[in-house]
Amino acid sequence: MISRVGFFFVLFFALFLSTTLKAQKKKERQVARLETAANQMYESELYGEALDTYLLLDSLSPNNPEYQFRIGIIYYHSIDKAKSLDYFLEAIQNGKTDPNLDFYLARAYHFNLKFDSAVHYYDIALKAPDSFNRFDKKERLEIEKYIQDCKLAEQYIKEPVITPIDNFGTPINSPYPEYVPLMNATEDMIIFTSRRPNTTGKSIDPSGLFMEDVYISNLNRDGTWSEPDNDLKFNTPDHDACVGLSADGSKLILYKSDNGGDLYISELENGKWSDPEPIPGINTSNWESSASFTSDEKFIYFTSDKPGGYGGSDIYRAELLENGKYGNIENLGEVINSPFDEDAPQIHIDGRTLFYSSRGHVGLGGYDIYSSVYLEEIESWTEPRNIGYPINTPDDDIYFTLHANGAKGFFASYRSDSYGEKDIYMIVRPGSVSTNFIMKFNLIDPDINQAIDANLRITDVRTGESKVLKSEDFPDGKYNTTMEFEKNYKLGIEAEGYRFKEKNIIIPYRADIFEYVLDIVPNKDEIISIVDSTEFVDAVQRRRTEGTSQLTTGSNSDTMTNDANDSQSTDQIISVNTRDRGDRTRKPRDMTSSEITDPNQNGVKYDNKFYVEDEVRDYDYLERLIASLASSGDDERLRSVMERAEGVIFLSRIDTKGKVIIPTINFDFDSYDLKPRYRFGLDELVDFLIDVKHVKIFISGHTDYIGPDSYNDKLSNRRAGVVKYYLSKKGIEGTRLHSKGYGETIPIWNNKSVLGRFLNRRVNMFFVDAFDLRYTSVKYRQLIYENGIELSPKEGYLSNLIVWEKLPVSAHFDINHTIPLTQYSADKIDILVEYLKKTQLKLVIVGFEDLNSENLRLNLSEKRARAVKDYLRKRGVSEERMMIMDKKHFSDIYDVMNLEEGIARRRVQFFLVRD
Repeated sequence: MISRVGFFFVLFFALFLSTTLKAQKKKERQVARLETAANQMYESELYGEALDTYLLLDSLSPNNPEYQFRIGIIYYHSIDKAKSLDYFLEAIQNGKTDPNLDFYLARAYHFNLKFDSAVHYYDIALKAPDSFNRFDKKERLEIEKYIQDCKLAEQYIKEPVITPIDNFGTPINSPYPEYVPLMNATEDMIIFTSRRPNTTGKSIDPSGLFMEDVYISNLNRDGTWSEPDNDLKFNTPDHDACVGLSADGSKLILYKSDNGGDLYISELENGKWSDPEPIPGINTSNWESSASFTSDEKFIYFTSDKPGGYGGSDIYRAELLENGKYGNIENLGEVINSPFDEDAPQIHIDGRTLFYSSRGHVGLGGYDIYSSVYLEEIESWTEPRNIGYPINTPDDDIYFTLHANGAKGFFASYRSDSYGEKDIYMIVRPGSVSTNFIMKFNLIDPDINQAIDANLRITDVRTGESKVLKSEDFPDGKYNTTMEFEKNYKLGIEAEGYRFKEKNIIIPYRADIFEYVLDIVPNKDEIISIVDSTEFVDAVQRRRTEGTSQLTTGSNSDTMTNDANDSQSTDQIISVNTRDRGDRTRKPRDMTSSEITDPNQNGVKYDNKFYVEDEVRDYDYLERLIASLASSGDDERLRSVMERAEGVIFLSRIDTKGKVIIPTINFDFDSYDLKPRYRFGLDELVDFLIDVKHVKIFISGHTDYIGPDSYNDKLSNRRAGVVKYYLSKKGIEGTRLHSKGYGETIPIWNNKSVLGRFLNRRVNMFFVDAFDLRYTSVKYRQLIYENGIELSPKEGYLSNLIVWEKLPVSAHFDINHTIPLTQYSADKIDILVEYLKKTQLKLVIVGFEDLNSENLRLNLSEKRARAVKDYLRKRGVSEERMMIMDKKHFSDIYDVMNLEEGIARRRVQFFLVRD
C-alpha cells in the first residue's frame, strides 16, 4: 500500500509532468509559428524582416543547420555580406547540404578577403557534376570572372590607396543608406539620394528599405551643413534618385522607377526646382538608370539595358540636337562596356575623363569603380583603370564623382566608420590641390622579398628645392611623398650595394590619378636579352674571309646576321655573370635600345637656328620588363607592375652581376673627335670596369665608304684609339683595353644614304669572354691573337646585350599643329621610307610637344605620331610594321626637355625594333 507521502509525491510529479509537457508543446507551437513567419518572409525575399526572427530561432535551437544556412543567405543579400561566412560554415558543420552551398561559401570567403579559399570553392562549384544544370553560360562566365578578381585583388590590397578617405559626417550621413553624391562647383551645395524614414510617402519597398528620395543640403556660414531637405517637387512616394548634375548646378538628372526605369531633368529656376521632364530621345521601355552631362551640356552619358549592347546594361552617349531632343546615340564600345553590367557614368568637366562602375572588368569583385580617358585623335577610350583598394572592395562600389576642380572625389561605401548603412565618403588630393598627387616608391628586392635600404632625394629642377626620403622612415621599402603633375623632378637613389641612380621624372596630368606607383627593383639576368659577343667575332671573321663591303640586312646569305648587326650597331647593356655556363642555352630575346644622333654635324638646322640633341642615357625599361615577364612567369610582383602600367626604375648591383651601358660612339665625317655627349656613357663604363677588375674590352673603329681604303683604315684606328685613350685617362689599365680599326669593311647600314653613312662612322665596344670554350677554336684564337688581345683565364662569364636603335631622322611641326610636316622633315622621312622598304624591321613612332609654348590640352604628341604614321602608310609602309608608343615610356632614353625650346621639341622621333 502506498504511503500518504508517496501518494502526494506521485500526484505532484504527475502535475509537474503535465505542466512541463504543456509548456513544451506551447514552446514548440511558438517556435513553429516563428518558423512559419520567418519562412514566409524569407521566401518572399523580405530578408530584413526575416533576419531578426531567424536569429531568435537560432538562439532557441543553436544547432539547426537550416536556420544557420538561411541567416547566411540573408547576410549574403545584405550590406553585411562578410557576416554570411560564419553561418555558412556552421550550417555545413551541422550537416547542411545544398547544391549552391559551394558557390555561396566561395562568395563569402571573397567578401572576407580570403581569396585562396574563395578560388578553391569557386573551382568546386564550376566542376561539380551538375554545374551545367545549375549555372547557365553567363553565370559560369561570372564565376570565372570572380576567380580572376580574386587573383588580382590580392595585388590591389598589397598596394592600397593611401590618399585620405574621410566620412562626410552628419547630417549628410545617417543610419540609413546615402549614395550618389553630387557637389556643385562652388562646394556649397550637395545633392544626394537616401532611404530615410521621412521619405515622401514613408513607404517601404519589397527589400524592406524605405523608398528613395533626393535630399539637398547647403553649407552654412560656420562651415557646417544644413539638415538635408527632401521637400522637393520631384520627390514622390515611389523611387526618386539623383544621378547627375550640370556643371553650373542648374540642371539635375533624376531617376524614376516608372516605365521600367526612366531619366528626367529638373531645372533650378529662381531658387526652386522645376517639375521633372523625361529626357527626350533617351528613355525606352527598358531600364535607363544613370546619366551625367558634359560641361557644355551638349552630350549626355547614360546607361541602358536596351537590346543591342554588349551584355547587361551598357554606357551610351547622346548628343543634344537642334530640336532640343537627344539623338546620335552611340554605344561607348567594348573597351568601356563588357558582357556584364556597367553603371553610374560620370563625365568629368574636362569632357574626356569618365568615371563609372562595372561588374565585367577584372577588379576586386562585384561593381568596381573605373576611369578611362577619351583620346580624340584616335577616337578611342583608354583601357579602364581600377581606382584601387580600399575605395573598391569585393562588394559593389558605385557612384564616384570627381569635383569640378579635380581636388576631391566623392563616392558611397559601407565601411567600419559608417553610420549604419552606405555613407558618403570623400577622397582628397594632398593639400586639396588639383595638381597634387601622392607618388609611391616601392624599393623591394623580389629575389629575397625584402626592402632595399635607400635614401631618395627628390629635387625640383626649376627651383632647386630638395627633399629626402630616408629608409628609417619607410622600413617596409614603401616610400611616399606629395608631388605635382607636369613638374620636372630629378630623383636620386642612394642604396648600399647598388650604383647611384639618377632619373628625371615628369608625370603628365590626369584627372583620375590620385596616386602614382613607381617600382625601383634590382636588375635581374632575365631582364637582359642574350646576344653573345661571339656574334661580333664571328662577323669580323666572315668579313675578313669574304671581303664583302656591303650589308644585306635581313638576308639569309652567309653575311652578317641580324643578331650580329644588333650587337654592333647599338648601345649595349652588359651583364657579367658567374653562373654555370650551361645557362648559355637560354634562347635570346631581341629587345633593343640605342643612341644614334643627328647626322647633320652636331645637330639639326631648322629656320636658321641650331639645336643640339642630348645623348641617350638609358634604355626602355618597359621593354626590359616585358622581356623579364616572358622569362620569369612566377614573378607576380612584376606582373602586377605591368598591370598597373605605371612606372619602373632598375637599380644596378655593384658586383659581378652589375650592368652598364656601353654606348655606340658616332663621329662626324672625316673626324675622330670624341663628342662631349658621349662622356656620360663612357664614365658609367669606367665605373663598371673599376668594380669588375677581370673584364677586358675590345674597341672596334669603323668608317663609311667614302675615301681610299688605306685612309679609312687609319681613320678607324684613330676613332678606336681616342676612345681607348679616354678610358685609360680615367684610370683603366691599358692591358685591359684593346683597339683596332676595320675601316669600311663592316657597315651596319647602306652607305648610299646620308643616314647610312653616319651610322657607319662609329666605334663599338665588346667584352671578350675568355672562358668560353668556343674561343678555343682555331679561327677565334687566331683572330684574337692577331689583334693583340691577351686572354687571362678568369671566372667564366657571359656578355649580355640589349639593343634598340634610335634614328637620327625626326619630323618637326609648327606650333600647335600636327600637319603639315616641314619640308626638311618630309625629305628625311622619305629617306627612312626607302630604307624600311628594303628591311623587315618594325618602326616605333613617338610624338612630343613643347610644354612651354604649346597647348597641352590638344594632346599634340599623340596626334603628331598618328599624322606621321599616316604619312608613312601612304608611302607604302605597312600598318603592321608601325607602332605608336606614348612619350612617357621614353623619358629615360630620350630627354626632349633638355633640348632648346621651340621646334626641336615639337617633333616625332623614330626607333627601330627587330622581332
